[in-house]
Amino acid sequence: MRKIVKRLMPSFIWALGRGFYARLNAERWGIEQFLQASAAQIRDGAILLDAGAGSGGYKKHFEQCAYQSTDITSGFSLESHRLSYLSELHYIPVRDCSYDVIVNTQVLEHVEYPQQVLNEFNRILKPDGSLYLTTPQSWGIHMAPYHFYNFTRYGLESLFRNANFEIVSITPIGGIFWNLAKIVSKMPRYIIDEFRKNRSLMARAVIYPFYLVFKPLCEYVIPFVFFYLDRVDTHRGWTIGYVCECRKRG
Repeated sequence: MRKIVKRLMPSFIWALGRGFYARLNAERWGIEQFLQASAAQIRDGAILLDAGAGSGGYKKHFEQCAYQSTDITSGFSLESHRLSYLSELHYIPVRDCSYDVIVNTQVLEHVEYPQQVLNEFNRILKPDGSLYLTTPQSWGIHMAPYHFYNFTRYGLESLFRNANFEIVSITPIGGIFWNLAKIVSKMPRYIIDEFRKNRSLMARAVIYPFYLVFKPLCEYVIPFVFFYLDRVDTHRGWTIGYVCECRKRG
């Protein structure tokens, strides 16, 4: 039954509209909106590095650019054949002032020495070159053991200043309701994974009805409602993370 729900529910939600489905993951929606807006500011033919690109999922936003990508393969699975070259982000094997733009999405929390990475970004950017970076503030542990930090805006400001970047903007990815929606959406899977450790019949009798009832509520209804309810949070102290634009001082 759980497999049937898993297969049918996404198709059902998708049938209601792609816009509705996109808002079920507010964090991803916020990052996509940021990258689309950033891409509109980049001139045609700009040399762009997607640093920590993974499989290049955001390449689609930068078709007007001379797109390059880099990442590592150690620690977690990456499709290295899609990368321009392999490198650690604290030492990128290119000359000074090689790129007009660097994009770095949801990677900074996975590097052990973030200040060195931002210093390296500054080195390989051309004068007045742009850095578009996103990073979490309120994530649980993921890609263990390669999750070293979550960042506040004040920590990011310090890192950018010390790397000699001019900060254009540091913008929260939503507020407390987007954050709660992310946590709640993970509850059914998190709970059932915990109960799988207990294979007793009683445990299964309790958890599977819970899963069937609360999966639609937690993964679809609450995230959609909270997407719009988030507008009442103007403080944004409990944001999921930040989207940042910086410029290398010319």
